[in-house]
Amino acid sequence: MTLRTAALIAGAIGVLLLAFGLIADAVKPAATASPTASLDTPVVVYTPDIVALAPEGSIAVAGTGEIKAYTARPVDADAWIASVPATRVTAIVDWDTLATTAVGLRPSPSPAASASPSAQGSPGASASTAPSASASASPSASPSAAPVEPLLDVWRDSTSARASYTVAVASIPTGLTLVIESADGTNLTATSMEISRIINDTWISNVTWWGIALTAIGLVALVALVIDIRPVQSKGESWLAQRSRIGKGLGAASPGSRRARRAEGVAMPEASLDNADDDPPPPHADSGDEPANRDATREDER
Repeated sequence: MTLRTAALIAGAIGVLLLAFGLIADAVKPAATASPTASLDTPVVVYTPDIVALAPEGSIAVAGTGEIKAYTARPVDADAWIASVPATRVTAIVDWDTLATTAVGLRPSPSPAASASPSAQGSPGASASTAPSASASASPSASPSAAPVEPLLDVWRDSTSARASYTVAVASIPTGLTLVIESADGTNLTATSMEISRIINDTWISNVTWWGIALTAIGLVALVALVIDIRPVQSKGESWLAQRSRIGKGLGAASPGSRRARRAEGVAMPEASLDNADDDPPPPHADSGDEPANRDATREDER
């Protein structure tokens, strides 16, 4: 199998890996989830242990009118909730669903009692007495669905919003219960929590980068099929073969190269190391005969 064929096969594998990595990245779940629960009460309660499940998330409640939210100690919140119809969030079932339970005061059914005694007597003669007594009692116990007005000394913090209310979990003091109610007593419609989840997607990036690298190799091989690179390849192979023969001592070196000069025995020039002080000094222009010559010249001038 030639190098070009291997590169083409690597490119095909790279395309598959790249496609797989892109698809996996597109379908991976989001970094946050929002489990939701529907409501049919005017009050919803989040206890401290449920709030702690989403330390970096948020809590949201939807309704039709004004919505008020309070925080309180669990014992104070439970005492107030006992007198109103409420829903308590108890767990996170999965990434899409919250578990809830009904708490507080609930309306009871209306009992109805009816008694109709009837007595008839005919002593001897044709006399008929038909006393009829009918008693009906229908007591009805239906407590008001509107929440009790909160006591100011029970709640730590309070806020309000219109139609929907959202609060960051980080802003709720640790250990306190969150109580959210409809101000006009109408039922709230839904509540949700935004929670973070850890997604192990490191392998997706690794597969994607490997796919990119192998695809690039295959692309180079594909371009080589279109462009004739045989002359360049031939020169490269000849150069490698020549280098291999020279290294094994089987071929001659290129003319003018250092290997060729060494083979010809060309010697390096030798530098002279003789001491310059041993050479005779050059004749000085001002020799000892100069004063005599000067005297002779002066005598001639006279």
